[in-house]
Amino acid sequence: MGLAVNRHLKTASNQVIHAGELLLSPSPANLDQCAVILQSAIKEMEAFRPDADGSGVDGQELEQAQRLKTALTDTRRLLDHAARFHQNWLRRRGVISGGYTQDGNPAAVDGIRRLMVKG
Repeated sequence: MGLAVNRHLKTASNQVIHAGELLLSPSPANLDQCAVILQSAIKEMEAFRPDADGSGVDGQELEQAQRLKTALTDTRRLLDHAARFHQNWLRRRGVISGGYTQDGNPAAVDGIRRLMVKG
């Protein structure tokens, strides 16, 4: 492989780690930034594929690949938790706003698109 692959792996790892750090303090801005960072990490991973010729892999590359794998696993877990939180919040909002359906499930509620407050 080579220095280019190692550089791409390291950059992708750093980006995924940074995205995971943003997910620890979720906010709309952090979630938006996280999506941009993860897209950039995907581009880094795609960029090193042509450089990966199947020849020998050295210890640094293996270390970076393992670091990337760990970062991806950790970030995936955080994203899974965020998705579950969001789904549960939508269910509760449905119950509070629309009650239950005849079969006992929370009622579907249209999302608020615009809110105006006059004082």
